[in-house]
Amino acid sequence: MPGWSVGVLRRGFFKQRVPRIGSFSLTVVLVAVSLMAAPPARPAAEAAEAETLIGRGIELRQQGKDDRALPLFLKAYKISPSPRAAGQLGLVEMALGYWLDSEQHLGAALELPDHPWVSKHRQVLEQALTEVRTNIGEITVEGSPAGATVTVNRLPAGALPLPGPVRVAKGPVDVEVSAAGYLSATRSIQVSGAERQHVTVNLGKTSAEKVEAAADESHVPEARSPATVTPPHAPSDDRGLALHREIGWGLGIAADVGLIGGAIETIVWQNDRGDFNGKCFADMPPSYGPLGCSSLYKSLNRAETIAIVGYASALVLGVGAVIAFANGKDPEAVASGVACAPEVGVGPAFVRCHWTF
Repeated sequence: MPGWSVGVLRRGFFKQRVPRIGSFSLTVVLVAVSLMAAPPARPAAEAAEAETLIGRGIELRQQGKDDRALPLFLKAYKISPSPRAAGQLGLVEMALGYWLDSEQHLGAALELPDHPWVSKHRQVLEQALTEVRTNIGEITVEGSPAGATVTVNRLPAGALPLPGPVRVAKGPVDVEVSAAGYLSATRSIQVSGAERQHVTVNLGKTSAEKVEAAADESHVPEARSPATVTPPHAPSDDRGLALHREIGWGLGIAADVGLIGGAIETIVWQNDRGDFNGKCFADMPPSYGPLGCSSLYKSLNRAETIAIVGYASALVLGVGAVIAFANGKDPEAVASGVACAPEVGVGPAFVRCHWTF
């Protein structure tokens, strides 16, 4: 009886456990299969999308619309960089004159010669690559300082010394070299296909760097007894001196005109003033005096105003002429200038100027 009970329990135990173990194993198998089957689904979809883009690009090329086909081939190559996508992209880039990009993509396609599409079109791809390389040249860039940045057609090419020549499409090429503390330099050259040119660029230091370098190289002189050294005169600028003298002459003439005008108006002023004092009442408004007093009063006031303005302008212009002649004289020449002083006498004061050269 004890043995039968044990046997029954054991059979019951296995009957209860085996189904559970089977269900668990089945779940694990299904998950593993799904994981193994999932990855190929996405590459397959991407490859199909790339093929669709390539097909549309080929249709556009057959219609002569290479510029519209290019973005489709670029997108197809980005989605699935297959040898076919690379080859088609290289061919359309060749048609549009993008020689460097075409060389890169045609070369990428020919790196897998056993690919069915490449094997079928290998001769066409090789001929296209040969044609592309006839439109590509090389330039070697050397110079100083070490570590200077080199850009070719505004694209970074590395730092000096460059590890090798830079491949460029034929045509005009701008090489720029720059470094901190140095003056940048640019060289423009014309590159033909399938040739190599050499460019040397040695940068010069900026002004601050030159001064600092000169200070480092200088030595302290021996102590000597103090001596008075007269610095030499800086070379004069003949054109600048002549211009200042011309301005001085112009201002001087204008000052004379103002002085003469002031003198003439002073005479008119004094004559009108005498007439007014003799004919009109000095202690009454001009409008109440004899006939003509009002116009005479206005005339003498106008003459007085013009005379004052003439003297003032003569003084200002005279000062300007002095300054112009002072800036325009040769340091080795005899001192020149103009002196103006008032001359007091009967009636209004006059200004008399004396010119020296």
